[in-house]
This record gives sequence, structure tokens and C-alpha cells, in this order.
Amino acid sequence: MNKNRHIYTKSDLAIWALTYFWLTSFIVLATEASGFAIALVTTVLMLILSDFKLNIGPFHKHIGAFYIFGLLSVFWALNYHIVLLRTTSILEIFICMCVFYDYYVRLDNYTILLKIIVYAGYTVVIYSYAFYGLGNMVGMAQEGIRLGNEFANVNSICMFAAMAVITDVYLSLYGKLRWSLLVFIIPTLVLISFSQSRKALFMVFFAPIMLYLYKNSHNITKDLRPMLKILVGLIFVGFIISLFSDSNLFIGITRRIESLINGLQGSEDTDTSTYLRLQMIDIGMRTFRESPILGVGIGNSIVVMSKEMGRATYFHNNYVELLAGGGVMAVILYYSMHLSLLRQMLRYRKKNPMCVLFFIMICTTLFTDYGAVSYYSKNTYFYFMMYFAFIERCKMKYSPRRILPSPKRVTRTAASGSAVANNAVANK
Repeated sequence: MNKNRHIYTKSDLAIWALTYFWLTSFIVLATEASGFAIALVTTVLMLILSDFKLNIGPFHKHIGAFYIFGLLSVFWALNYHIVLLRTTSILEIFICMCVFYDYYVRLDNYTILLKIIVYAGYTVVIYSYAFYGLGNMVGMAQEGIRLGNEFANVNSICMFAAMAVITDVYLSLYGKLRWSLLVFIIPTLVLISFSQSRKALFMVFFAPIMLYLYKNSHNITKDLRPMLKILVGLIFVGFIISLFSDSNLFIGITRRIESLINGLQGSEDTDTSTYLRLQMIDIGMRTFRESPILGVGIGNSIVVMSKEMGRATYFHNNYVELLAGGGVMAVILYYSMHLSLLRQMLRYRKKNPMCVLFFIMICTTLFTDYGAVSYYSKNTYFYFMMYFAFIERCKMKYSPRRILPSPKRVTRTAASGSAVANNAVANK
């Protein structure tokens, strides 16, 4: 058998297609009813297609502990019905991800999974343009109006699209420049700008720059060209924006960034969104101080906000949401997963550069959690599944005391991805 071409089966292809469908559907079909149906169908099909065996690992222990604590909060919650609703949603996605985990922990080539994320993200971009209409998007942008949440939360749309760009940049840096990046980078940036999503805009610039700097870190002290390329790139982006300044296409995102900076500095010159978010954070921290250990119940920010502001909404800040809803215990249980993953990614970064990608993705999430609630997001648990499965695979491969089981399904790298594999993007 050719060492560079591994055997794959029809079941493998079906599972990859199912993963792609799962990722796109939770953005395009973002409702509670459709979410349950998708999770159920996906789980059943995965059980049929894969040789599922439940092997308890850090992934199951971490998320299981967080889920159990959340469920126990029914005993002290302001409204236990909300706790049951939120924890049921987490349990549904956790069960589904357990089945995915069992398959992907035995995957030889993680480049396959990265490509699925890329294609799913760009599919959402295409769907967004088709749904909103380019002419309508341009008209709203010129008036400084954000895209609406008609088919999904616009921040979720753009943050998922940003993840696709980040992953595509990584694949291009450690292999050949990919056609998908060339085709979709501009449409994705335009979509993010028109959506006025500050979190997605941060992600799509910060993470690629960090990836590029790490890739060229061994040359930076001797050669300033990598830094100059970044500088030239940023100047080019600024020049493009200035060309469109007369048409006011980017006036919305510019104002929102300015208002965010003003709000963080304590200035009163902020937009309504920033002002409300700062108020929500203040209310959330007051709620936390009243019950610092256990909180007022997972998801019960809705009760607090309804009382304080007359709005049945959450705190728009994952740290505050967890502190208020679950106290210090919830924050420790949830963010201990991130800290554990970061430590493991650092440990194996020299053996597999994909660790750097995941490290940067996790850090990016930690930053965006300041402006988004992610602990019950379906994509959050997919990323957890991917990170933990990848780390477990690294332990099996690189730890001398761990025996690497022969996976029943192995994959081959597509011809277009062979350069990536040869550059150690795939697991060594």
C-alpha cells in the first residue's frame, strides 16, 4: 500500500459528510426544535456508520462534571424550568459529541476535519449572501444598519465564518495556497464588516497574524520581512477601506469599534449596544456578589434581566453569565477545560504544528467570550470534541507509555492536501 495514500471507506465519507451537515445546519437551521431533530438524527446515523465504543476520557469527565453541576443548580435556581431547558440542550449535544469523539479520536489525518470546518464555514457565507441579498446588504451598510438575525444570530454566523478563514489560513501556511482562501477571503471579510460583528472582525485578523508570526518565528530575529509583510498587509486593508469611505460601506463597523473603545475607557460617547452590554455586565456582577459560590442557577440570567431591565435576555458575556448563574464553581468547571487544553497544546506544539492552530483558536475564544455567551453553543462542544480528541491522539502517538490502537477506519489525504500532510499538518 502506498504510504502516502491510506485506505478509506464509504462509511468514512458518509461520516465526513454528516459532520459537514451537522456544522452547517446548526447555523442555517438555528431553532430549538430543529436542533433536537438534527442532534437525534446525527447521533443515530453516527452509531450506524461508526464502530462506537464508549471509552471515558478527559473530554467526557470535564463536560460531564460541568453538566452535572448545571443540573444540580435546579435545587437553588430562581427558576428551575430554565435550568432544565438549558441543561437538556447541553446533554443532547454532549451525547451527540460523544459519538463523534469516538470516531475522530481514531482519525489518522486531522487535516480532513479542518477542511470540513472550512467548507462548512464557506457554505454558511454563501447561504448568507443568498438569504440577505448583496444589494440589500450594501444598502443597509451604507445606512449603518446591521444585518438582522432572521435565520440565525448574525454574530454566530460571522464567528463561524471567521473560524473557517482562520483554519484555511493555517492550511495554506503549512501547505500550498488554497483556492478556497483566495475565493472566499474577501466575501467573508465583507460579510463580517456588513454584520458589524466586532468579535468576528477581531478573530479574522488576530488569529491569522498569530499563525503567521509563529510560522516565521525562527526568522523574525534575523529577518524583518515577516513583520514587514504583516505591516504591508494591514496598510493594504486600510487603503481598501479608505477607497470605500465615501460610500459609507464600513461606517457601521467603524462606529461600533469606536464606541466599544469609548465604553471600555468609561466615556459616555458609546452606541446603545455597548451601553446596554456594560449595564448587563454590571447587573451580572451584582448578581454574582449576592451568590458567589453557586450562583442563581444556570441560565437564570433571563430571570434577573427580566426583573432589572424588563428584557428576557442573557448577560452577553460568558464570564459574567457563568459567574451569575453558577458562581465560582461553574467558572472553574468550565474554564478548567480551556486551561487543560492550552497546557496540552503547548506540550505537543513542537511535535505537531496543528497544536498551535488549536492553541490560538482557544485563546481567541477566551477573548470573544467577553462579548458572547458560548457555554451552551452547539459549536462550542464540537470544538471541545475536536480539541480533546486531537490531544488524546497526540498522547497515543507521542507518549512512550501509551499504546496506539490500530484504528478500524483510516483516512487518506486527498491529492490537494498531500502537500499539507508532507509539511506535518497531519498527525505525525
